[in-house]
Amino acid sequence: MTSEEYLQQKVGGHPFFPTPSSTVQNTFLLPKYFHPTHSDFEKIIRQMQHLTNFNSTNGLHQQSINDALLFVLLLQMSRSELSHILHTEQENLSLPFRICDYLKNNYSHKITGSMLEDIFHHNFDYMNRRFKQHTGTTIFAFLENLRIEQGKKLLKSRQFTISETAEALGFCNAFYFSRVFKKHEAITPSEYQQKHSV
Repeated sequence: MTSEEYLQQKVGGHPFFPTPSSTVQNTFLLPKYFHPTHSDFEKIIRQMQHLTNFNSTNGLHQQSINDALLFVLLLQMSRSELSHILHTEQENLSLPFRICDYLKNNYSHKITGSMLEDIFHHNFDYMNRRFKQHTGTTIFAFLENLRIEQGKKLLKSRQFTISETAEALGFCNAFYFSRVFKKHEAITPSEYQQKHSV
């Protein structure tokens, strides 16, 4: 069934003004991707009811009144959707920066995808895509680089053993830290420490 056939069958051919003979009274079709807040939705419903009530009367300037009421209704819907879009875009732009800050402040702790989902209230795949769009790298690649850079500073200080350094960086053990470090720097942590000893 086409949308035109649906409108003809359900609301007498007009989406905003159902006819009295229509089988579905007070039907109002909203766009598929319309996202009103609860308060906006209530305002839109009230405006729609107001418009429907005015439509049932036959006054001298009824068509002009209906046009004005419909314009106000569509304006309210447009404002509501624009507000949603702007809020979503602002959230999308700030999300990678908030994740960056979190990683910089918590790199020494165990961090998992599910933990990030709980903290930022988004699906991890979505966050990872947004993060990569803004940073050019994935969340865990960024975290790994951050840990290695911090590890280099700790190794240069020579105040910690390899195991203590691994633990301070949030790695599960010294062996895994050494493997990741060698992948990044092409030498082991102990070789790096010797090379940069004072």
